[in-house]
Amino acid sequence: MNIIYIVDHPRRDLPSMAWWLATHSNKNNNYILSTTDINYQVIDEINPYLIIWPYARSANENLIRYAFLKGTRNIIHDTEGIPYDLSYLLRTMSNSLIQCLYGIWCWGPIQADLINKKLNQMGLPPIAKVTGSMRYEYYKYLFKKNIMPNKNKDYKKVLVNTNFDLVDPKYGSILANYKIWVDNDKLETTESFIKSCMRYSAMRESVIHVVKGLIKSGIIRPKDITLRPHPYESSEYYYQLSKLGINISDK
Repeated sequence: MNIIYIVDHPRRDLPSMAWWLATHSNKNNNYILSTTDINYQVIDEINPYLIIWPYARSANENLIRYAFLKGTRNIIHDTEGIPYDLSYLLRTMSNSLIQCLYGIWCWGPIQADLINKKLNQMGLPPIAKVTGSMRYEYYKYLFKKNIMPNKNKDYKKVLVNTNFDLVDPKYGSILANYKIWVDNDKLETTESFIKSCMRYSAMRESVIHVVKGLIKSGIIRPKDITLRPHPYESSEYYYQLSKLGINISDK
């Protein structure tokens, strides 16, 4: 069988997906790692049994529907986790789009339970199952391989992930985000978009406050903290932390 894994952000996700396939693949299947530039012609030529997508949104909705009509089983391997606001859960997917999905792979049981309850409210069967996140299962593998053998009990590392590209996009602008969320996808009203921006800005400031608190308390050294913004989030806002010796990573 041909199975396609869609790589959302190669620099961030390709190592973990390659590791996942190396440790979870079946030798009787053919696995293809593809970028999000996948198109109808690729689906026709490969005729995949499965396509594992990183999300289901307007950007790939037509391709998911097309693959479904061709007999392909579509799976969403969730890369976002539980949203800050639970009202956002599955909000980018219509009932008809969800019906084109064979499954939703989740990080953990709480997330899977929330998704299945939401599906039940929508009158749809529970298709969420716990597989773990490819990305974070890979991080745990690296931790066990490179850090656990170190017998120094004082050895500590902290990875802080942020996801506030809505209010500080690396590409485009807040106005462009407004047009996507409000004008194009109709996921927000003007009022709710502004409230979301205010909420995320406050949350981002709270992250900085917590990191500074860790340093001030002496719990961990600045050089042992890595802050990793979302690939589509600008890192400029965190410059004040880099001046304290914290590593700001774009990987």
